[in-house]
Amino acid sequence: MRGRIIVIILAFCCTFSAHAQVFQVDTVLYNGNPDKFINIVFLGDGYQANELENYLGHVEAASQYLFSTSPFDQYQNYFNVFAIQSISLESGAKHARTATDCPSGNSHPVLVTNNIFGSRFDVSNIHRLLYPSMIAVLNRTIADNFPLIDQNIILVNSSFYGGAGGAYATSSVHPSANEIVVHEIGHSFAQLADEYYAGDVYARELSNMTAQSNPDLVKWKNWFGFQNVGVYPYGSSGNPANWFRPHNNCKMRTLGPPFCPVCKEKLVQTILSKFGTPILSKSPAESTIEIASDSTSFQVNLLKPLENSIKVTWFLNGDELLQQDDSLNLASSDFSVGQNELKAEVLDTTSFIRADNHAQVNTRTVTWTVNKSVTVGINLSNQGALSVYPVPATNLLQIKLKRTAAPTTEILISTLHGKLLWAETLVGSTGEVNIQKLPAGTYFLQAVNQGKTFVQRFVKD
Repeated sequence: MRGRIIVIILAFCCTFSAHAQVFQVDTVLYNGNPDKFINIVFLGDGYQANELENYLGHVEAASQYLFSTSPFDQYQNYFNVFAIQSISLESGAKHARTATDCPSGNSHPVLVTNNIFGSRFDVSNIHRLLYPSMIAVLNRTIADNFPLIDQNIILVNSSFYGGAGGAYATSSVHPSANEIVVHEIGHSFAQLADEYYAGDVYARELSNMTAQSNPDLVKWKNWFGFQNVGVYPYGSSGNPANWFRPHNNCKMRTLGPPFCPVCKEKLVQTILSKFGTPILSKSPAESTIEIASDSTSFQVNLLKPLENSIKVTWFLNGDELLQQDDSLNLASSDFSVGQNELKAEVLDTTSFIRADNHAQVNTRTVTWTVNKSVTVGINLSNQGALSVYPVPATNLLQIKLKRTAAPTTEILISTLHGKLLWAETLVGSTGEVNIQKLPAGTYFLQAVNQGKTFVQRFVKD
């Protein structure tokens, strides 16, 4: 059952202009807040009011097909899908029969139609190139109905084969429409090139197109040899022979086969970039906390691909911890007295990406500053093993530790509220600390030796 997110307020005039028009918007797929999730928004062109049910059926079919296609199937829960029920006065798409490659005879006749976005065939003298011409109306419709678009798709109510990528992914409702939609999203969403030679004007450096033929230098070198990835020329002569693609049987070349590994990588990189971070929240929510018990739980709430490939690496004061789950329990004894940094690094280790800079670009972090006072976790029954003198002290504080196991002892001085003032290392069981710069008052001195903690108050005069 499709949800309704905008109540229809339809101002339908005899002619369309760039003035505001508010249409009904249907929710086809909803996974989360549109401010965060990737929003695919369909718009219909050439659908009259009595054809909107057909339009919504076409949208649902295209959406389901997209999310059954790798790699979109693994990241379906990163997306929302909406459909703007834009209405045209007349059905179909314009066809002027001006392209030199128009089919012969009357198989696709001249058609003049009053559709809302002016979608037409024969764009750039290519018959199958179907694209909207009334861009101002299209942009205003988007702004007035659902401006949070990450990827738009224009479905044109024409049974003839056609489509286009570019700023607006466009497809007719030809029987191959679902494949056309996915192919054109490759262009519009991830800026992938066609892997057939579309003409010199389209030849340029893109993720799946290059003038570099050296397998050791080509941008997809990390995929070379995997699932028939190679360096294949677009043609045998002329300019096509100077440009190369990674595969001979990719969806960006021919409708039907899957995306090749190089194109899948770019698609997933785009998904991760547009979504931003898979970290939805953290617990504790505060970035600075005080240790108040023997155990504290930390968690990062993640949006995971359907086959989870996200790895969480935890660091405490720069040291990597063994646990790699999205939650972590730490005892107060795991923290040093004073200020600690706990960091979780989150990376989608997806097999779709082999780029050298993947970890650098896509690692996301959460940090907590964890303050531990000297009084937390101290066994006061051990106080008799530590003595400090004179009392009160003025400049030098003498320290004697009666029971030691390790040759060095960490000496920590803090306020009575637990604020750490400084730390030193004592060699042997006796020593002295210069406290001349301390203001007059009462302090804690804590000695840590071989995992045992001893504490004593002292007074600075």
